[in-house]
Amino acid sequence: NLKSRAIYVHHCDANPTLGATIKSYEHVDILAPAFEMCRDSNLIDPKFLPLFASPPSHANSLKSHIQTSTATSGRSNKFRFEGELAYPETVARVIEATQKPHLHIGYLESAHLECIETALKQRGLELSLFKYVGPVQSVSQALVDHQVDVYITSAPDGGGKALIEALSAKIAVLVYVNECNDRLVDRYHKDNLPSVFKTWSNVDQLCISLKNLDVGLQAAKCLEFYEANHSLDAFTAGLRHLQSHASS
Repeated sequence: NLKSRAIYVHHCDANPTLGATIKSYEHVDILAPAFEMCRDSNLIDPKFLPLFASPPSHANSLKSHIQTSTATSGRSNKFRFEGELAYPETVARVIEATQKPHLHIGYLESAHLECIETALKQRGLELSLFKYVGPVQSVSQALVDHQVDVYITSAPDGGGKALIEALSAKIAVLVYVNECNDRLVDRYHKDNLPSVFKTWSNVDQLCISLKNLDVGLQAAKCLEFYEANHSLDAFTAGLRHLQSHASS
């Protein structure tokens, strides 16, 4: 029964939070799957404000001579390091499929880096093909500076902002979707993912996609989607619409 006109920005990684049910708030979701999930709850009337991430400050004029160098970003908690979808095995399989460098952006613990090194050795792959970049100020700029051709989203936990930064860098993107759908937000992520995205659910699918991907065409489609849905212009238009609604 609060009388506040507060705007409640809902950061939803797994399930709607308690604050999401307060009807006196102007509830705002910044990612489409969370928006659809909250709208279907019938508890609130959410508004959508598209998440904006800055594009690279400059584009690198150079490009790798042969495509399919890859990258993934995220801290250790975004990945598994044993069992199904183990990141070390994923890295090794990706490098084996492309024979090109794979970069990791974001912090990984030393023990996890050792697991990746072991996985590469077991497949007889050059250790230098895995490049650990670590934390950066801008994912999009790091992708451009390191001349990455394909961005692979983290699995099993994805990153919303990192994906949008990758789109802004004009590179091809392969998005992980969870076919098991053990979390509510995973079901909405899969069901609401725009058709422009190429997806993967296991490492076999990922490697096949890397070998068959039209990198240039997919990169152009990803940039077009970013400009229409997550650019500064799109964010500004969404913000103006939200302000207009809140003041009416």
